[in-house]
Amino acid sequence: RRSAERMIRDGQRASDIIQNTRSLLAHTSGKVETFDLDEFIDETLSLLEHELERSGTTVHMEKQATPPITAVRIELQQVLINLFTNAIQAMDEAGIGNRTITVRKEREDSDNIRIAVRDNGPGFPLQMKDKLFSPFFTTKETGMGMGLSICRTTLEARGGRLTGDNHPLGGAVFTISMPISQEIEHA
Repeated sequence: RRSAERMIRDGQRASDIIQNTRSLLAHTSGKVETFDLDEFIDETLSLLEHELERSGTTVHMEKQATPPITAVRIELQQVLINLFTNAIQAMDEAGIGNRTITVRKEREDSDNIRIAVRDNGPGFPLQMKDKLFSPFFTTKETGMGMGLSICRTTLEARGGRLTGDNHPLGGAVFTISMPISQEIEHA
Protein backbone atom coordinates (compact mmCIF):
# COMPACT_ATOMS: atom_id res chain seq x y z
CA ARG A 1 0.00 0.00 0.00
CA ARG A 2 2.83 2.37 0.92
CA SER A 3 4.52 1.71 -2.42
CA ALA A 4 1.30 2.41 -4.29
CA GLU A 5 0.83 5.67 -2.39
CA ARG A 6 4.40 6.70 -3.28
CA MET A 7 3.84 5.88 -6.94
CA ILE A 8 0.67 7.98 -7.03
CA ARG A 9 2.37 10.85 -5.20
CA ASP A 10 5.43 10.70 -7.47
CA GLY A 11 3.24 10.49 -10.58
CA GLN A 12 1.34 13.61 -9.49
CA ARG A 13 4.58 15.39 -8.75
CA ALA A 14 5.95 14.51 -12.19
CA SER A 15 2.76 15.86 -13.75
CA ASP A 16 3.13 19.10 -11.76
CA ILE A 17 6.75 19.48 -12.89
CA ILE A 18 5.77 18.97 -16.54
CA GLN A 19 2.92 21.50 -16.25
CA ASN A 20 5.23 24.02 -14.64
CA THR A 21 7.88 23.48 -17.32
CA ARG A 22 5.24 24.04 -20.01
CA SER A 23 4.22 27.26 -18.27
CA LEU A 24 7.82 28.45 -18.22
CA LEU A 25 8.28 27.65 -21.90
CA ALA A 26 5.02 29.40 -22.78
CA HIS A 27 6.11 32.40 -20.65
CA THR A 28 3.08 32.14 -18.38
CA SER A 29 3.32 32.26 -14.62
CA GLY A 30 3.15 29.08 -12.57
CA LYS A 31 0.35 28.24 -10.18
CA VAL A 32 0.85 30.44 -7.13
CA GLU A 33 -0.39 28.88 -3.89
CA THR A 34 -0.39 29.77 -0.22
CA PHE A 35 0.94 26.98 1.97
CA ASP A 36 2.49 26.13 5.34
CA LEU A 37 6.26 25.75 5.08
CA ASP A 38 6.56 23.18 7.89
CA GLU A 39 4.23 20.77 6.09
CA PHE A 40 5.88 21.64 2.76
CA ILE A 41 9.39 20.83 4.02
CA ASP A 42 8.15 17.57 5.58
CA GLU A 43 6.45 16.64 2.29
CA THR A 44 9.61 17.42 0.33
CA LEU A 45 11.71 15.29 2.66
CA SER A 46 9.25 12.41 2.29
CA LEU A 47 9.93 12.51 -1.47
CA LEU A 48 13.61 11.95 -0.65
CA GLU A 49 13.00 9.29 2.00
CA HIS A 50 14.57 6.47 -0.01
CA GLU A 51 17.66 8.51 -0.93
CA LEU A 52 18.14 9.67 2.67
CA GLU A 53 17.87 6.09 3.96
CA ARG A 54 20.17 4.71 1.27
CA SER A 55 22.88 7.25 2.09
CA GLY A 56 22.44 6.97 5.86
CA THR A 57 21.68 10.69 6.13
CA THR A 58 19.84 12.11 9.13
CA VAL A 59 17.87 15.34 8.84
CA HIS A 60 17.59 17.71 11.81
CA MET A 61 14.90 20.37 11.68
CA GLU A 62 15.09 23.78 13.32
CA LYS A 63 11.72 25.41 12.65
CA GLN A 64 10.83 28.83 13.91
CA ALA A 65 7.14 29.75 13.64
CA THR A 66 6.51 31.53 10.34
CA PRO A 67 3.41 32.61 8.47
CA PRO A 68 2.25 30.67 5.40
CA ILE A 69 4.12 31.54 2.22
CA THR A 70 2.62 32.40 -1.16
CA ALA A 71 4.76 30.94 -3.95
CA VAL A 72 4.86 28.49 -6.85
CA ARG A 73 5.01 25.32 -4.76
CA ILE A 74 6.54 22.98 -7.36
CA GLU A 75 9.36 25.43 -8.14
CA LEU A 76 10.33 25.85 -4.49
CA GLN A 77 10.13 22.09 -4.03
CA GLN A 78 12.51 21.50 -6.95
CA VAL A 79 14.99 23.97 -5.44
CA LEU A 80 14.88 22.22 -2.05
CA ILE A 81 15.23 18.78 -3.63
CA ASN A 82 18.29 19.99 -5.53
CA LEU A 83 19.88 21.37 -2.36
CA PHE A 84 19.17 18.19 -0.38
CA THR A 85 20.49 16.00 -3.21
CA ASN A 86 23.65 18.08 -3.52
CA ALA A 87 24.24 17.80 0.24
CA ILE A 88 23.78 14.02 0.17
CA GLN A 89 26.15 13.68 -2.80
CA ALA A 90 28.80 15.94 -1.24
CA MET A 91 28.82 13.87 1.94
CA ASP A 92 28.84 10.61 -0.08
CA GLU A 93 31.81 11.74 -2.18
CA ALA A 94 33.73 12.86 0.92
CA GLY A 95 33.08 9.56 2.70
CA ILE A 96 31.51 11.24 5.72
CA GLY A 97 30.45 8.61 8.26
CA ASN A 98 27.83 10.45 10.32
CA ARG A 99 25.88 12.27 7.59
CA THR A 100 23.61 15.06 8.74
CA ILE A 101 21.60 17.74 6.98
CA THR A 102 20.27 20.56 9.14
CA VAL A 103 17.29 22.49 7.83
CA ARG A 104 16.62 25.81 9.54
CA LYS A 105 13.45 27.76 8.75
CA GLU A 106 12.97 31.20 10.24
CA ARG A 107 11.60 34.63 9.66
CA GLU A 108 14.32 36.76 8.06
CA ASP A 109 12.46 40.04 8.45
CA SER A 110 8.88 41.30 8.20
CA ASP A 111 8.66 40.44 4.48
CA ASN A 112 10.85 37.35 4.01
CA ILE A 113 11.37 33.81 5.22
CA ARG A 114 14.76 32.10 5.21
CA ILE A 115 15.38 28.38 4.74
CA ALA A 116 18.96 27.21 5.28
CA VAL A 117 20.13 23.74 4.21
CA ARG A 118 23.45 22.77 5.80
CA ASP A 119 25.40 19.53 5.44
CA ASN A 120 28.27 18.27 7.54
CA GLY A 121 30.45 17.50 4.54
CA PRO A 122 33.74 19.14 3.61
CA GLY A 123 32.23 22.36 2.28
CA PHE A 124 33.75 23.78 -0.88
CA PRO A 125 37.08 25.49 -1.60
CA LEU A 126 36.79 29.26 -1.15
CA GLN A 127 38.07 29.92 -4.69
CA MET A 128 34.92 28.16 -5.99
CA LYS A 129 32.46 30.39 -4.12
CA ASP A 130 32.15 32.91 -6.97
CA LYS A 131 31.51 30.10 -9.49
CA LEU A 132 28.92 28.06 -7.54
CA PHE A 133 25.94 29.48 -9.43
CA SER A 134 27.60 29.76 -12.83
CA PRO A 135 26.03 27.66 -15.58
CA PHE A 136 28.07 24.55 -16.44
CA PHE A 137 30.31 24.85 -13.37
CA THR A 138 30.39 21.63 -11.39
CA THR A 139 32.54 19.88 -8.84
CA LYS A 140 31.00 16.48 -9.63
CA GLU A 141 32.46 14.00 -12.11
CA THR A 142 29.07 13.37 -13.69
CA GLY A 143 27.51 16.77 -12.96
CA MET A 144 26.21 19.11 -15.64
CA GLY A 145 26.62 22.28 -13.60
CA MET A 146 23.06 23.43 -14.14
CA GLY A 147 21.30 22.68 -10.84
CA LEU A 148 22.37 25.62 -8.69
CA SER A 149 22.20 28.03 -11.61
CA ILE A 150 18.61 27.02 -12.37
CA CYS A 151 17.69 27.13 -8.68
CA ARG A 152 19.01 30.67 -8.28
CA THR A 153 17.33 31.88 -11.48
CA THR A 154 14.02 30.28 -10.44
CA LEU A 155 14.05 31.96 -7.03
CA GLU A 156 15.13 35.34 -8.39
CA ALA A 157 12.29 35.26 -10.92
CA ARG A 158 9.90 35.05 -7.92
CA GLY A 159 11.58 37.75 -5.84
CA GLY A 160 13.75 35.37 -3.83
CA ARG A 161 17.47 34.77 -3.39
CA LEU A 162 19.80 31.79 -3.10
CA THR A 163 23.25 32.06 -1.55
CA GLY A 164 25.90 29.50 -0.72
CA ASP A 165 28.76 29.54 1.75
CA ASN A 166 30.81 27.37 4.04
CA HIS A 167 29.44 27.14 7.57
CA PRO A 168 31.84 28.23 10.34
CA LEU A 169 31.37 24.85 12.05
CA GLY A 170 32.00 22.93 8.82
CA GLY A 171 30.04 21.85 5.78
CA ALA A 172 28.28 23.90 3.15
CA VAL A 173 25.15 25.94 3.78
CA PHE A 174 22.77 27.14 1.09
CA THR A 175 20.22 29.74 2.08
CA ILE A 176 16.91 30.48 0.38
CA SER A 177 15.26 33.80 1.09
CA MET A 178 11.68 34.08 -0.14
CA PRO A 179 9.09 36.82 0.20
CA ILE A 180 6.16 35.77 2.34
CA SER A 181 3.74 36.90 -0.37
CA GLN A 182 4.24 37.29 -4.10
CA GLU A 183 2.35 39.38 -6.56
CA ILE A 184 0.05 37.06 -8.46
CA GLU A 185 0.48 37.75 -12.16
CA HIS A 186 -2.34 37.11 -14.57
CA ALA A 187 -1.15 35.79 -17.92
